[in-house]
Amino acid sequence: MLSDAGEDSSIALACRAIGHAFLTSKVDTPETRSKRAVTYGQALKATNMALEDPLMQSQDETLASVWLLSLYELIVSPAKRNHPLDFSADTHGIGSWIVHTQGLVSLLRLRGTSHLRTPLARGLFWLIYNSIQVRCFITNTASPSESPTWLQELEKGLTQDEMPAYRLCVYGHRASTLCASIRQIINQWTTTPPSAAMEIIAEAECFEREMQQSWDVGTGSPGPETIADSELNIRLLCCRTFFHAFRLKFQLTLLELLDKMRIETLDMHARMLQDQFQLRVETVQSAADEILACVPLLLSTDTSSGSSQKLTPRLWRDGVRLLWPLRLVALWNATRDDQKRAAKSTLLQIRDEVGINPTGAFLPPIAADFAAKESALVA
Repeated sequence: MLSDAGEDSSIALACRAIGHAFLTSKVDTPETRSKRAVTYGQALKATNMALEDPLMQSQDETLASVWLLSLYELIVSPAKRNHPLDFSADTHGIGSWIVHTQGLVSLLRLRGTSHLRTPLARGLFWLIYNSIQVRCFITNTASPSESPTWLQELEKGLTQDEMPAYRLCVYGHRASTLCASIRQIINQWTTTPPSAAMEIIAEAECFEREMQQSWDVGTGSPGPETIADSELNIRLLCCRTFFHAFRLKFQLTLLELLDKMRIETLDMHARMLQDQFQLRVETVQSAADEILACVPLLLSTDTSSGSSQKLTPRLWRDGVRLLWPLRLVALWNATRDDQKRAAKSTLLQIRDEVGINPTGAFLPPIAADFAAKESALVA
């Protein structure tokens, strides 16, 4: 796509803007900041012009440009390399990324299913839809209502290589929609029928059983001892990483509902809720282990320069891909302390070695009072 586009095309300018963003993260001077601002302005102008053009607004190049500009928002951060990272769970700083990603939803709707028939367009969809699903999990909103139609069209010509991405999209769609329903019950607790919570938990358990068979979660999941088998298939490895990140966020949302039920329900149900809660905590920690097991392959280490390990990612985008999964592991109380330390250490390496500052990365919203309650219950 990029080779066919001109040097002044929106996608070429968006790539150039990202390049200057990385350069500025490594060499932060008035000159590099100025060039970064100029190239971003050019890319934004070109992309907006394409969006206003009836012929260009639904093209692959325009969709890719908007996605690249969303990545630019993650790379550019006001924090400096040597400043301490803010690991508090109530720091967000992703407003611009969310706006760009919402724009991606609008473009997918505009394109319809006719743009899902070429290999390039299908590959672009897998990429874009994954970002949309992350946004849904972060903002506690349901997956786009058009998702079943899109996935049904994609299933018609599905190749074996596309199967992991397709399964990830199906899981993300259903899990994020369930999370949005759970969030609605929590937010409207006083006006929600008492049976609604139990019904949504039963629905979640049914969903989990179905997805366990589909993904063979458990003995078939790559762990520290088996992950090397997937080293040559980076696409599969990324799909597995995000599957477990989606799974982790789904479990965390269920934990919040169970905590709400524990407070409001009768004592006779307290033991059952405690057992359910502990089971979910164990599932969260299992998913966190899976995510951390993928890190050495996506972000391999190099010890040739000394005793300390240095991050050597295959591609800069691998650092971007891991930001949200690692933040989930680092910030939520349900993960173990050793998991939090490992995730935070990797985020620091991403900042220092790759040039992406996690301070402005995806952060899951969490209430401080729930975190305190969760800690007490797990203890």
